[in-house]
Amino acid sequence: MGLDIFATTTGECLSGGYSRLHHTARYLALLFCGMPEHLDDEGRVSSMVFYLSPYIGDKCLSTDKLRQFISAVQVSGKLFPNLLLHSDCDGDYTKRGKIDLTGGLGKGNSVALLKELGELVNEKEFQNEKYTKEMEYTKAFHALVKKEIEEGKGIIRFC
Repeated sequence: MGLDIFATTTGECLSGGYSRLHHTARYLALLFCGMPEHLDDEGRVSSMVFYLSPYIGDKCLSTDKLRQFISAVQVSGKLFPNLLLHSDCDGDYTKRGKIDLTGGLGKGNSVALLKELGELVNEKEFQNEKYTKEMEYTKAFHALVKKEIEEGKGIIRFC
């Protein structure tokens, strides 16, 4: 299943699956907030995979890492609400948009989204080779939002 992020005025489009958004920009946001990369001491249980599908089963998770994980998820909603609390299925961001936590997550603020993506793009920790793939997508997302805000009406649609 695909996901397109579309800038309505400039016509810019970023295509990819839902997982691409989660495993790039949203992954970096969660790391920024303190999420450990793995939840076990052997490095076998990916935090991001657990975030998307929290099946514990017979896994032996580190209590400290699980505590870090929960804290990062809590903080991420405060620091990156437009990136992490917006539906990745449909909806839009506008310059005056506000997240509606009671009526669905299909609305967001494009100006705030640009600021959140800028925080990730400029984070020194993410400037090394380890995060090349994640940064490539996040920079493209940032560029799309920036161009739409500066040259268009600031409307970003998820479809």
